[in-house]
Amino acid sequence: MDYLHDDISKLIRFIDKNGLPDFLQELIEIIGYDGAYRLTQRYGGQIKYVAKSAGRSSMREILSEKELIALCGYYGGETLEIPKADHFYKQVRNIRIMQALASGKSRAQVAKEFSLGIRQIGNIKKEYKHHDYSSISEIMNSWTGRMNI
Repeated sequence: MDYLHDDISKLIRFIDKNGLPDFLQELIEIIGYDGAYRLTQRYGGQIKYVAKSAGRSSMREILSEKELIALCGYYGGETLEIPKADHFYKQVRNIRIMQALASGKSRAQVAKEFSLGIRQIGNIKKEYKHHDYSSISEIMNSWTGRMNI
């Protein structure tokens, strides 16, 4: 999944916020998708103190000033358990699965490609059936040969 650290920004706008844990949804509302992803990528699974002042925060190396001011304004003085970035990665994988199915590949082919069971591919297809993945074809095509989730 290492490629995701470089390329998730290309797909972040396709991630369904409602499919993420409540606290991660809240973070996205406060600091946006990109900021929430960077925060989870760096501190996911850790407990972090949020300074009351953005200028005193150790998170300024990964968040923009605007994001940090918003985070400190909302959570300043609190200790947070930062969700893991895996929540983003799973959705990106599922988007790729749906795109593969939309391109005409069978569930068996997709299951083999992603090292999952056919039943799991069917469950993902059922969960994501109301989404349109045709608009991400050019993004996926630019990744040809780089994907090995």
